[in-house]
Amino acid sequence: MGFITLVIIGAVFGVYLTLSLFHNNGVQKGPPIPTEINASFGNISWPSLHGVNYAWGALGIQCCANPPSTDFPIMHALGFDLIRVPLSWNAYEENQTAYIGYLNQVANEADSLGIYVVYDAHGGQPWPSLFFPSSMQTGYSSIEAFSTALWTRSLTYNGQDAWTAEWNDFWVPVIQTVDSHPSTLGYEIMNEPNPGTAPLSALQAYNQFIADHIQAISNKYIVFMGPYVSLSAGSDEKVAPTGITKLVMDAHCYIGTSSSPGPCAQNGGIQQNLANVASVGEALGIHIWIGEWAVCNPGGCTVSQSQGGSIIKQYVSQFKQDYFANTYWVWKCDTNSATVGQTDLLTAYPGCNTYWLDTQLSQAEG
Repeated sequence: MGFITLVIIGAVFGVYLTLSLFHNNGVQKGPPIPTEINASFGNISWPSLHGVNYAWGALGIQCCANPPSTDFPIMHALGFDLIRVPLSWNAYEENQTAYIGYLNQVANEADSLGIYVVYDAHGGQPWPSLFFPSSMQTGYSSIEAFSTALWTRSLTYNGQDAWTAEWNDFWVPVIQTVDSHPSTLGYEIMNEPNPGTAPLSALQAYNQFIADHIQAISNKYIVFMGPYVSLSAGSDEKVAPTGITKLVMDAHCYIGTSSSPGPCAQNGGIQQNLANVASVGEALGIHIWIGEWAVCNPGGCTVSQSQGGSIIKQYVSQFKQDYFANTYWVWKCDTNSATVGQTDLLTAYPGCNTYWLDTQLSQAEG
């Protein structure tokens, strides 16, 4: 075999090897995902980050949490080190000074305990009224119609297009308040975005706009979600912002009940759906975070304490296998069956305020 032939064969093999390293089934892969991150409280393992959503009514999501000084020490004692904090632009506009004070309470208490916080723009599902100013939604009878107008940038507010208004009037004051705190791990662009009838390219453009602006003034993690709990690798990748150095994808996984299965229980169940999510992290070279999951859907269900504990272990085992951080929905069940977000076990276990569920979570996470 001649020298030139050997050179040609070597070059072809080199090209094949390169393509094999960076492609799998036609999906381009990103850089390897590090197992640890260098955060304010020291190097930590990404999949060791676990905790709960903290839906404090003062920040706009009316649920069942007490002020940080009361609840964060309990979370810390249970071993939780990551808290997702849903925020509301609408609530901020109702009393901006008070809202900034509430954010400072969250950040200061988390600082003192060594707990990380991700601040979440909690729009999307079930209704945009959870996040967007009420006057912005006038004239829209459905979330699909509002969402379509939002993603196609045809909404205006305070003399600005909606994207610019959201950045200037909401994100800037939020980031200016909490970004210097060591507890601040990052910011989530939008909870469960509903694409409406807009193309996914429009949602990607929105994610890109917010992510670029955040990265320009902060070195914290930036979190995006695929179109409303799609659990579809193809859709999720299409809306990911590009050129973001500390990018994370959030996915939500509710299994529901046998009579009303949630998205995570369909199309192959938890294992297959979370494998789809993991493939996005592999393709993009980013961390994955299961920002919401629960024993059942947020409306509640009837399960026993032992059944609930078994379901928790199933979830947590899968998270560890896939190297996912996670935050349970939602912190602190209460005894009022009419409370939005009561979740899980009120129908079977009215004493939910004894925190047995949180103890089960703590034990499962180890």
